[in-house]
Amino acid sequence: MKKEFYLSTAVHKLDESIKSGGYKPKSKFGDKCTSLVVEQELRECEAPGAIRNDRINEVTKKIEKELNSSNSDSEFFINCRDVTSKKTVAGWRLKEKIWNYQLGFLASLVNNVIKEEKSPPKENLSHLGYIGTQGKRGKLFVKLADKIQKDDYIIFKVVDPKGNKGYFYNYKTKPGIMESPLEVNDCFLMDATPARHEMSRYDSCKVTYFNRIVILENKGSNNSPKKPKPKKTWQEILAESDSSPDEIEAEEKFRNKMKEKNKEIAEAITDTDYTSGLEQNYIKSKQSEQMAKYIDESSKIG
Repeated sequence: MKKEFYLSTAVHKLDESIKSGGYKPKSKFGDKCTSLVVEQELRECEAPGAIRNDRINEVTKKIEKELNSSNSDSEFFINCRDVTSKKTVAGWRLKEKIWNYQLGFLASLVNNVIKEEKSPPKENLSHLGYIGTQGKRGKLFVKLADKIQKDDYIIFKVVDPKGNKGYFYNYKTKPGIMESPLEVNDCFLMDATPARHEMSRYDSCKVTYFNRIVILENKGSNNSPKKPKPKKTWQEILAESDSSPDEIEAEEKFRNKMKEKNKEIAEAITDTDYTSGLEQNYIKSKQSEQMAKYIDESSKIG
């Protein structure tokens, strides 16, 4: 049978029931759920008026704050607002009375208040900012704070040296720099694009979402530092090769010679502020001649 109850009295009964026996949703407990048990108590007590005390006022204020928060746009909260409150100039305010079949919504709201009170105080994250400039690709040094495994993908949570938070879903690595996947607490340099700057709906913290991630260098963690992979000597190359010692040594000398020549070429090309177009063309033609000469020499090795 339909029956209206004073909402403040219902809050009082729900608060006592959840704190003493825990919250029991109807989906799991059926007729033994919190809202139906409290409904029976309300029918039996037949209070002549609304119950009011400091605890009820505290709980109702917290419920109204939640209903008016930016995180209350889900379908569930929209239903809760329609059922338990009314719109005023000051925002959403709880109604004076509630029907028995609406107690399930109110029970869930009271349970949210109790859970929030039991949880440790939230860290103040208002001082944190975004990482990088949105849409501008660049090199960023970050630490992997967490790997969140989903059914078919992984969320990588990172923080920069200032504690600012970011997320990405996959990455590539520069060839030859990593022998194993990223692990939690690894500190690494990445080339990435800050794709989105958003406010987290969970803790109102600024977060950055990255895409096109390329890991350039992984320093590892304090407990497990990553050492750069040493270059092989010609003797080590020989041990893994079928070539003769003389062939390996000649190839190593030629490779070093080419590195020096490439360095000279790069310095000449980048000096554009002091070199005219004709001079640059002359340099490039001489470089081509030199390269052809060294390539010809390389063909004689072995």
